[in-house]
Amino acid sequence: MALSLGDIIVSVKSDTSQLVSGFNRAESAVTKTTKNMTTAVKTFAAAYIGLNAIDLAKTLGRQADAMTNVNSKLKLVTTSTEQLLTVQKEVFKISQDTRSSFTGNIELYQRMAMSTKELALSQQRILGLTKTINEAMTVSGTTAAGAQTLVVQLGQAFSSNFQAVAQELGTIRDQAPRLYQAMLEGTGMTSAAFKKAAEDGKLSSKIIIDALEKQGVAVDKDFGKMVMTIDGANQKIRNAATTTIGRLDEMSGASKYVAESISDISKSIDDINPESIMEVAKNIA
Repeated sequence: MALSLGDIIVSVKSDTSQLVSGFNRAESAVTKTTKNMTTAVKTFAAAYIGLNAIDLAKTLGRQADAMTNVNSKLKLVTTSTEQLLTVQKEVFKISQDTRSSFTGNIELYQRMAMSTKELALSQQRILGLTKTINEAMTVSGTTAAGAQTLVVQLGQAFSSNFQAVAQELGTIRDQAPRLYQAMLEGTGMTSAAFKKAAEDGKLSSKIIIDALEKQGVAVDKDFGKMVMTIDGANQKIRNAATTTIGRLDEMSGASKYVAESISDISKSIDDINPESIMEVAKNIA
């Protein structure tokens, strides 16, 4: 059947109209999908930020709490704000110099100060002992985490006047041999005699303190030969973070402000409509 020119023109117009309509529908679908994809990306981004913000809040909270605990412990063994700040500053310096835990050393200082009141040890002597103990652990190759555990155990031993401390001394012997050696050489005992004295309850905080003070110079000399490790450098960063965040929290309430900001972010995440993600999935399918 022959087609006239008019029939051809009508057919072309019809096909063109359908093609344009198809393009329009496709464009509309793409636009809708793009908007939904944008919403989805923002949703995921907000969720990611929110999760990291929560981690940040926890870190800030832990550091601020740690500094609060530091001040609480020092208030028990100091008589004025000036003295508290002086001890805090000196213990921080020892911690950085020996690459050891600041919070652990505060606990050690506090326990030694409280358990040796009858010995009337000066602030400088307790600080000197704190330094020697940490230098000995560094020379022993004790990790920062291991040293913190040992410091706590040593603090407990001082609190008990070194009575019934066979387990603690065994841990020190195994994990901090240079510290154990300083105790032996300072007391003039053999390992067997020292162990027997511990079992018989013949050790005391005074005996251990005198021994460590006698060995202070020798331990310091050995420490001077040590090279800083990555673990030690990381401990210095942790110490600095604790004191910096703690001071900011005390002076300006910065951590509280950050926590409130993070709370606002979490509220924004709550407002996100999860249906937008499902809509994207439908359009893609």
